[in-house]
Amino acid sequence: MINIPPDWALATTHIASEYVSRQFLAMISGRPNAIPPLKLDFVMLMACSKLANTLTDAYRNSVTINLDVVRYADVLQMMEKGINPVREDSLLARYPPDSQIHLDRPAVVCDKFGIIIFWYLPSAIDGAI
Repeated sequence: MINIPPDWALATTHIASEYVSRQFLAMISGRPNAIPPLKLDFVMLMACSKLANTLTDAYRNSVTINLDVVRYADVLQMMEKGINPVREDSLLARYPPDSQIHLDRPAVVCDKFGIIIFWYLPSAIDGAI
């Protein structure tokens, strides 16, 4: 863990993120829960625990799509904004979706090689965070 000065504006955020990370890793590996930091109040600790649980649920619920994200990224231009309909149609023709997916619970969406493209984390961030 990196030592952060307690008067740093984001000190609590850093402590919370370190805890969420440790708890998530413990949960997916089957190790005992991470020890909660004493510097977090109860409300923040519960919000961090909820986030770690949601991340774990998503990680265990992976959805694979038939796409090679590396090859797709190679054809994208630097800082492409996705507002050119002709370009969008061209990419869609070159990389057509093989099916539609409906996400109704936390999930990670992976390409055909297992590379995580994005995390779907509904309601993961509590108001306390």
